[in-house]
Amino acid sequence: MLTRDSEPPDAVLRYAPHADGVVDVYLPAGPSRPRPLVFLVHGGFWRAHWALDLMDDLAIDLAAAGWASWNIEYRRGAGSWHHALDDVAAAVDHLAVIAGERDLAIDRAALVGHSAGGHLVLWAGGRRIHGPVGAATVDPALVVPLAPVADLVDCARRGLGDRAARRSSAPSRVTNRRGTGWPTRCSGSRSGFRP
Repeated sequence: MLTRDSEPPDAVLRYAPHADGVVDVYLPAGPSRPRPLVFLVHGGFWRAHWALDLMDDLAIDLAAAGWASWNIEYRRGAGSWHHALDDVAAAVDHLAVIAGERDLAIDRAALVGHSAGGHLVLWAGGRRIHGPVGAATVDPALVVPLAPVADLVDCARRGLGDRAARRSSAPSRVTNRRGTGWPTRCSGSRSGFRP
């Protein structure tokens, strides 16, 4: 993997009171106007040692291309699956609270997640359909899962990622929370999305 010196975010915002309830915000240069936004959700099979810095380079590149990016941290570790869902929902919904003061276009928001983050964005993108965590206040225009863990039950059954899904979520409990085990059945994006 190529690496470069990381640039600090333009802002670090808190969306929840726990230690991981933060987002790193990267804003494009240039005149202020409502900017399209990409929510970034890192992977790492829900393990605590993987964090939002996995998405720093993508966040920096998106800002250079004119996109605002909202790099989300969430709770990880053993038994964390329900916390991760709650956290991503809260972080996405927090955009509605601060969109105006940051010149962010709430109607042009995309969700991008890798691996476990791919699972989380698939689920978050379908919240208006399955809605297990509150009422969604942000309806993403586009959902882009990158190599997602799209079926937690199958991931746990097959022991993928050194049994990460089994440690992070009890498959029997996953299936009881609508939309979480198989988010691809509940997700979608609006057509016509453009930056």
